[in-house]
Order: sequence, then C-alpha cells, then structure tokens
Amino acid sequence: MNFARGAFVAFSVAAAFIGCSKELPREEFLNYYEEHCRVNISRSGENFSALALSKDYEIAKWGSPLDSGFRVLLWAYPRTNVPIIDGAFFLEGSDTLYALANSKTPLFETGNTDSFFFAFARAPRGNMIFHVPDFGGKFGNLVFELKDCSHVRLKGNK
Repeated sequence: MNFARGAFVAFSVAAAFIGCSKELPREEFLNYYEEHCRVNISRSGENFSALALSKDYEIAKWGSPLDSGFRVLLWAYPRTNVPIIDGAFFLEGSDTLYALANSKTPLFETGNTDSFFFAFARAPRGNMIFHVPDFGGKFGNLVFELKDCSHVRLKGNK
C-alpha cells in the first residue's frame, strides 16, 4: 500500500514537472515570454515592469547568449527621467548579490518608456526577489518577485 502511494506521488510530481515545460518556435517565443514572465507594479502614477532573462530569451532576442551572467530588464512608463540606477540587488540568505553593471536605454518603439538593464555575475539561488533601492529619489524602493521562466524553452535550442 505505501509503495503504491509513493509511486503515485512520484508519478504525479514528474508529470507536473514535465507539464510545466513549454517549448516554442522563435516567432512565438518572445511575445509569450514577455507576456507570461514579466512582473508589473505601480507606484505614484508610474508603471514598472521587470523581466529576468533566460539564455533562451537572449538567443531569441539577440541571436546568442550575451555571456555566462544573468540579466534583468526594468521598464518605467511614462518616462521618469531617472538617470542610471546603482545598487540593484538580490538577497540570498545573509548574502547580497549586487548588479555588476547597469545601463539606461531609451525605447524608441514607444517613445515614453525608460529601459534599464542590470547585469549580475550569476542568477540568484533560491528566491528571485529583485530590489531597486530608492528609484529616482521619489518612488521609493521597488521590489519585484521575478518569475523563473527557464522552463519556457526556445524550440530547437539545446
């Protein structure tokens, strides 16, 4: 009886894990990833979105992974006129994983959005809670619980 129950539980967990995986062709991948993996918050009339980038996303967007690191994109709209933001981080227990580099890029497609790019040495272990301290001095600390979308795969990418 216990063996049967254990086998059923193991099968259920394996089926759920396999079912969570999604493989998409390049022409569908970016829209799906950005729609399902983006996290949004609003503060003081501004909308903020953050997206953790997977290797598959980088391949679909730019043709290859940028490097072995981990990146997060942050959008603010309407434009905030906030310069480059320093001090973005993830907490890992008692350790802090700070962004090694960041940049700000205007989005020409919309014209009213600020885009920020944060590069980390590696992906955080455990939770994906992304902290942006004192955004622009008027929006306070932004905290995003990012989604781990590594299960969303680019078809044909191994």
